[in-house]
Parts: sequence; structure tokens; C-alpha cells
Amino acid sequence: MLPPLPRLAEPPAPAAEPAAEQVPEVRYRPQLVGPLEEIGQMTLQDFRRLDADPRRATEHLREKIALLEQQSFAQKAAAIAAWRSCEVFNLYTATAGRAMAEKRPISEMLGAQATPGTPVLSIAEFEAVADFNRTLRF
Repeated sequence: MLPPLPRLAEPPAPAAEPAAEQVPEVRYRPQLVGPLEEIGQMTLQDFRRLDADPRRATEHLREKIALLEQQSFAQKAAAIAAWRSCEVFNLYTATAGRAMAEKRPISEMLGAQATPGTPVLSIAEFEAVADFNRTLRF
């Protein structure tokens, strides 16, 4: 008969780690939006995604409004109202208003606004939005 094998000590059980705080799973639920909502919810980033050239980006917007106008004049009026509530238009009006109040050139105002984390229109974007706004009529 063979001698019994020496018994090895069992490794210590791993220390119980404190349970990590459970974070509920966050899921992005895309929502379908129509052209009116798309225009009204447009951010500066969305505007820049339309086209690299701000003039062509405003042409895309003009085409969307023209399509809505084909449906009815009320749709066109709603699209213009939606445009006037979006971030791009608000940045444009805020910059222009401050420039007039402070009696400073727009280019100086746009350069002075460049603080990290806040959206700022470029000079080309500002001019494209200004030209686009001149063409909007009810």
C-alpha cells in the first residue's frame, strides 16, 4: 500500500469584494422626427453635418422648406418658425445682438466667444445663416 499523500493547505478564499453599485442600463432610443422637428431641433453640430460648406448646408435647409411649402403654406410657415427656434439661429441672433450692443465687428465677436465647450459659429457659417435668413419669407 502506498503512503498517503501529504495534504496541501487550501488556498484562502478570495476576499469578498464590495458589490459594485448597479447602474441601470441606459439605452438610446432613436425617435423618428419629421422635417419640422428636424429643423427645430437642429444643433450647430447637426448643421455642420449637413455639409462642410455652410452655403451648401443652408441650401439643404432651403430645399427642406421648399418641400414643406409644396405641401402647404402653413407647413412653410411652421418650418420657418421651427428654424427660428433652433440652436443655429439662436447663436446667430445672440452674436449679432451682442455685436450691435457693444458696437464691435462680428468677426471680433465670434473670435471673443471661443470658450471651450460652447458652440460658436464660424465667420463663414454666420454669413451663410445671414444670407439664408434674408431669403426666408412667409
